[in-house]
Amino acid sequence: MTISDFAQPGHMHTDGNAISRRSFIKATAAAASAALIGQPMTSRAASRTPSAGRPNILLIMLDQQRAQPDGYVTRDISDAVMPSLKRLRQGAVSFDNFYCAATNCCPSRGTLITGLYAHQTGYLTTNGMCPRLDTGFKTWGHSLRDEGYATNWFGRWHISREDDVEPYGFGGGTDLSKMRGKPQGIDKDPIYMESYLDWFDSNAGKGPWATAISLTNPHDICEYWKKEIQDFVKQNPARAALSSLPANLETDEQLAGKPSIQQIWRRIILHQYMSLRPFETVAPGWPDLINAYLALQQTIDIQITRVLDALDKRPDVRDNTIIVFLADHGEYLGAHGLCGKGYALYDEAIKIPLIVKDPTGRWAKQPEVVRQQLASMVDIHGLMLTLATGGNDWRAKPQFSHLRNRLDIGAILQNPRAAGRDYVLHTCDELPPLPHLPKAGVAPNHIVGMRTASAKLGIYSDWQPDTANVIPEGQQFELYDYNTQGGRAELDNAASSKPALLDEMRDRLVNDIIPRELHAPLPPDFAAANERAMAIFHENFDKREAQSKK
Repeated sequence: MTISDFAQPGHMHTDGNAISRRSFIKATAAAASAALIGQPMTSRAASRTPSAGRPNILLIMLDQQRAQPDGYVTRDISDAVMPSLKRLRQGAVSFDNFYCAATNCCPSRGTLITGLYAHQTGYLTTNGMCPRLDTGFKTWGHSLRDEGYATNWFGRWHISREDDVEPYGFGGGTDLSKMRGKPQGIDKDPIYMESYLDWFDSNAGKGPWATAISLTNPHDICEYWKKEIQDFVKQNPARAALSSLPANLETDEQLAGKPSIQQIWRRIILHQYMSLRPFETVAPGWPDLINAYLALQQTIDIQITRVLDALDKRPDVRDNTIIVFLADHGEYLGAHGLCGKGYALYDEAIKIPLIVKDPTGRWAKQPEVVRQQLASMVDIHGLMLTLATGGNDWRAKPQFSHLRNRLDIGAILQNPRAAGRDYVLHTCDELPPLPHLPKAGVAPNHIVGMRTASAKLGIYSDWQPDTANVIPEGQQFELYDYNTQGGRAELDNAASSKPALLDEMRDRLVNDIIPRELHAPLPPDFAAANERAMAIFHENFDKREAQSKK
């Protein structure tokens, strides 16, 4: 398999005697639509006519794409690997301090579509403890439908096991039967893209619409140990490779001054990613892993190029379509001696790209100024409403009381000097994979973090049985003072050396921000949904605990 195969779904060969899959679909549009699209999305969109004054919104999301450049992956390397993003940035507003509100994949995606924190939805983990986001929560799919938009989701879902998008306010979807035997993103993403492009061909002019195309890669780096991934990377090396290691790569000894769950995760993940002996701590394969990540980004570059090319062929649609580009979370990629995401609060895993391209000219002012304001994934639901409705009148509506005080990203788009957040919050409640316990060790793993312009604090706790109430005894702390070089690199944990700063940050987080924002009261329907979700989590947690003791 070569990277050129990624322009066609399923790597189909075409020649003079064979028609492409898309040509066949166009020739038999009605039948093919029913076969390809898992939901009857045309029922909401087909009767629409273009609506003057209201833009279309296209959300493009990658999985495990960290913010770049980042001090390690330079702009030149990033642009060489993903020139489509350089193309997307032209005339667009880029955000340098945009953060996901949860890791891993599922909780982060829940925050994206609801605008609520994982602690508010009870959608806490990716490892099966929380099988789906409760459908009692309203998403921006519901919100924009109520405003007259056709809302669709194509590609990677990862919010419910059923991959049924309709209960969450979206049409579209990709026929799962086409995914059989295709476990990796290198196989799935071209099919996801084909689903979106087929929809676009038939529905692009039937606005207003708000559509998401969600792609898998570079998430395949999580399966770097598989022969299929390593063979692909060997055949399709990164166009620009890195030979140095991250400056903040840490050893087990250096991590000894950090919360204990990080060492546990390091031992587990190095075995998984690099096929080392269980819990071996030496990893000679870092350069290969790092450049494999860049190679997987190249597969996504092809798909994003297809999106942009399709828009350019329809200038009437392109000029009225706002693009919002982001990722669900990042990737450590060797930073602090870690791979993957979760179990910590390092920027490499929680700082993600946000690019907003606005050809209408209404929102994206002074795009040459990169926005430095802090912003969060929980602010995206509000941004979608602001773009769709043309302002902030939605904030006064009672059904949006839970989103009323979210950051106004629209104001920052219009004015690079507009205020951002004073802080961003992040949670991680992921549990280490069961097969590695108890040998890997146990440690407090419920993490709540706060990042301000000058510091970052993480509190690592255990929970009381069958509750989300923290146990104060045994808590571990992580504190980085961004006024110091070691703090900016998130190497020097100042929790012990700077008690006054720790007390100040902890008091603000625990006594003000957590009760006011992270655990803010919810509307009654949402509160009931949270109770259902938390009950499922605790039931599954108890089963897991019993299994781990066998």
